[in-house]
Amino acid sequence: IADHKCPLYKETANPNLEFLAEKLSKKDFFCQAFLAGPRFDTLKYWNLGYHSVINAPTPYNNDSPNFYQLEKFIEDKIDENIFVYFHFYRLHAPFLNLNKIETPFSNDVSNLNEAYSSRNFYPIYFSQLKRLDYEFGKFINFLKSKKLYDDTLIVLTGDHGNSLPPNWKHSTGDSLYREHINVPLIFKKADWDNNTDKIDDKRYVSSHYSIFNYLLDSLKIEKPNYFETLPQENLKKLNFALS
Repeated sequence: IADHKCPLYKETANPNLEFLAEKLSKKDFFCQAFLAGPRFDTLKYWNLGYHSVINAPTPYNNDSPNFYQLEKFIEDKIDENIFVYFHFYRLHAPFLNLNKIETPFSNDVSNLNEAYSSRNFYPIYFSQLKRLDYEFGKFINFLKSKKLYDDTLIVLTGDHGNSLPPNWKHSTGDSLYREHINVPLIFKKADWDNNTDKIDDKRYVSSHYSIFNYLLDSLKIEKPNYFETLPQENLKKLNFALS
């Protein structure tokens, strides 16, 4: 719901909004956020419902969210019900940061030069994606080793698909191409999940709305009273997709 042209000090949440963490904390979930940047300004109420927010100064800071942090947090809260918003930023350009803890890939200078010269950054992006897949696989194995995998509902999503040259062109304003509008949205169900909806149906609407809906349904939590009047709900009935 961010307006990226609005200065952060002017950006305030609508007081009528009901936040997911608020609803989950009332169901005795400990709500934790790991953030790559300052968007959850505590003075502007974006963090409502969260018991703890760890906020890296910039996405490229060494304290930017990494799976080691996430695993240590889960171990510390292993006997509690927890909800985690984990903003993993390693697939976002530019690919020049060399984080000490967990950088997906240290690119060879010649590869960067080739990408810049050819205006094609996809090979570098795919190498980052491969590394991220490896890191995420280790996290899945961590959950299984702690006997938490079956009891964990995982939602993997993003704000948009990859936006890099050659398809992305600076200052053209044209972002409606296939890779950019394909938003990843993957659900791994948990044993306690009460949601009977077909997960594939969620791809027809915007991902954040779908996730909010899905999680509340899975825990049988009442939805905000304004949900039925949202544009996403009306478009879903017409089989429209939002980009």
